[in-house]
Amino acid sequence: MKYEIFIDVMCSVRCKATVKRVLKQHGIIDALIVSDLVLFDKEINESEHKLSGVDLKKQEYEDALIVSNSVWIDKKMTIKEHELLGADLKKHGFVLHSHRKTFLVNETKRIIIRTVHSDKLQKINMNFSDFLSAILELDYTYLNNIFYEVTGTNISSFIFLQKVERAKVLLIYTKISLDKIAKRLGYSRSDKFSKMFKSVMKIIPKTYRRRYGKALGCVSKA
Repeated sequence: MKYEIFIDVMCSVRCKATVKRVLKQHGIIDALIVSDLVLFDKEINESEHKLSGVDLKKQEYEDALIVSNSVWIDKKMTIKEHELLGADLKKHGFVLHSHRKTFLVNETKRIIIRTVHSDKLQKINMNFSDFLSAILELDYTYLNNIFYEVTGTNISSFIFLQKVERAKVLLIYTKISLDKIAKRLGYSRSDKFSKMFKSVMKIIPKTYRRRYGKALGCVSKA
C-alpha cells in the first residue's frame, strides 16, 4: 500500500534526486514524486516533451524546474517520523506539509504556476478568482485569507509575480510581439502589460528584450 505525503518541491531535476536521497535515509525506498509540470529554461522540441525525469538529466536539462505536491511513499509515518523527515528536508530548502492550510496554499500556487506558465490565462472566460474557487471548491476570500496567513502575501500578488516571470521567458527566448504576450498573460492591451512589467523590473518589456535577449544570444521565433 502506498501513502501520500506532500512536499513543496519546486526545484531542478538534480535537487529532485536530493529529495529521494533524504527520503531513503529515513527508510523510504520506493518514493514516487508526482510532477505535473516541468518548466524548462530553454525551448524544447516535440520529442523532448516526452522525456522522463531521468532522461531530462541525461539530456542536460538539470535546470528544468519541477513543480510537485504529491509524494507517494511505501510506509505510513508516525508523527515523530514526520517531524524528523521534515527537519531533514528543511536543511535542503524543502517543505514537508502536515497542515491542511499549507497544502491548500501549495495547491493554489501549483494551479497558478501551471496556468500562467502554460499560457492558459487567455483561455479562461471568467475572473481568475472565480476560476480558483471553482477548481478548489472554496470561497475565494477564505482561500485568500489562508494564503496570506501562510505566505504573508495575497494571491493576486503571487499571480502578478508569476506573470512577470513568464513575460521574462517570452521576451528573452521568443520573438512573440508585445501584444501577443500581453494577451497570453490575460491583458487586453500591451500598454497595461508594459505598465505591470515596469512596476517590477523597472524597465519596459521592449528594453528588457533588447538588453537580455541579445546578451544571451537566444531570442528565437515562436
